[in-house]
Amino acid sequence: MPVSLHGPNGYRRAFGDVVPSALLAFRGGGMAFRTAGAPIDRDAQVASAGLEAQLSKAVTLRASYAGQIGALACDHAVRGYLTLRW
Repeated sequence: MPVSLHGPNGYRRAFGDVVPSALLAFRGGGMAFRTAGAPIDRDAQVASAGLEAQLSKAVTLRASYAGQIGALACDHAVRGYLTLRW
């Protein structure tokens, strides 16, 4: 049963304005308004890891993790895949 593992790791640096905002208005008149998004971290650690196992010629099982860790926010995701071929 072939098994493979991957795990890239990195660093992300944001330059410029880290608080996204936009000035908007509805078509046809009305007052303009400003909307702001969630601020992003200027510096963050980015990591992922995955495992893939070929259980047979027709069946592959994969699991992976992806994450971003910063001072203001953390984001984590886990995924699983089952591939059947016929």
